Amino acid sequence: MHRSEALLRNLCDIYGIPFNITEEHPDIALKAMIAAYSIPLLRSIDARVRYGNEILGALGRFYYAFSPMVVRFGQVLVMMEQFPYQFQDLHLSTEQLVTKFKCLRTQNNYLKFFGLVGGAGALQAAGAEYIKNRSAVAAAQKFAMRAMTGPIGEAASARLAAAGATGAATVGGSIVLAGATLAYYSGEQEKAKISAILRNRFQSGQMTDDQFREVFDAQIQPGALKKYWEFR
Repeated sequence: MHRSEALLRNLCDIYGIPFNITEEHPDIALKAMIAAYSIPLLRSIDARVRYGNEILGALGRFYYAFSPMVVRFGQVLVMMEQFPYQFQDLHLSTEQLVTKFKCLRTQNNYLKFFGLVGGAGALQAAGAEYIKNRSAVAAAQKFAMRAMTGPIGEAASARLAAAGATGAATVGGSIVLAGATLAYYSGEQEKAKISAILRNRFQSGQMTDDQFREVFDAQIQPGALKKYWEFR
């Protein structure tokens, strides 16, 4: 693998774009993704739209207008232009990202401990909804509808009651489940994005081995992941 391919794979993960749709002109896709990184930093929406259009126009000279690459990356650019705050993770410090990831991991472990996430049928339905819409909110709603009226809701309610929760929080588990499910799926979505950003930081030499272990220790050791300059 060449260093540019390793970087492109990480950027695809950060933007939520399938790597295989870049294969026609990977060098151009890489340049476009690097260029787009700074869009959320532009304070004026007009400036963001103008810059995004320039990037998309340059991309369109190599990929045909309705190719998966142009369509998917165009959607990312629109989100960056209209909702730049959703991409604030791109420009947080490595230390801030590590802390944020650990907080999200603790939150989701807590939700699972209290039985607020689980159930194969409901989770499969939620997973299908997420794949279809790429939306944590849609997945959460689907899960809550399937789970809150069944045994998961009863189990969650019982678990919360045993832990001392009372009143509306335990009635059928519905209010808790809806909010907890949304928090869980949003947290998982955010964790995946932060992981991709931090892999890129590590391979760029912007993240220490100790910071890497705090996030990835259960999955991969620092020495197993090459830095970009170590690729041929």
